[in-house]
Amino acid sequence: MAKLVIVDADASCAEQVNHLLQPHGFRAVITGDGDAAVDMIKQEKPDLLLVSVELQKGSGFSLCNRVKRNAEMAQIPLVLTSAQATPEAFAQHQKLATRAEAYLHKPFDLQQLLATLQQLSPGAF
Repeated sequence: MAKLVIVDADASCAEQVNHLLQPHGFRAVITGDGDAAVDMIKQEKPDLLLVSVELQKGSGFSLCNRVKRNAEMAQIPLVLTSAQATPEAFAQHQKLATRAEAYLHKPFDLQQLLATLQQLSPGAF
């Protein structure tokens, strides 16, 4: 079973994603707090990260940068999602050394999300 940390200020969206992914072999831990997420990621040691740009504290962009700069977390595949970020904002972030492995605009299709997660961490399935 793959372990996933979902960081999203929209609790209902995070719960919905968790509910949809459980039958596909995922166990998710959820937080909406970008500041608390780093400690949670270190503690949980997940196979994958699903991070929303829009967070209660901080932003998904800055959380992604923090994760990718940390040696013990940098190798964890990270999918950045957003309901508000423009394609240009995602394109700019993809140019950074601390970029995410994938970017999805909300609302995203479950099959698209599953395909992305399976591509990023085939060993977790």
